[in-house]
Amino acid sequence: MDLHRLAVGIFRNAISFASERARFRNFRELSKA
Repeated sequence: MDLHRLAVGIFRNAISFASERARFRNFRELSKA
């Protein structure tokens, strides 16, 4: 069990999830305009 690698994986997943949500929000704002 490599705890550091596991933490890095979770961190990257959180970042990609946040960026996907931000992109989706921007897309909705653009389609509304």
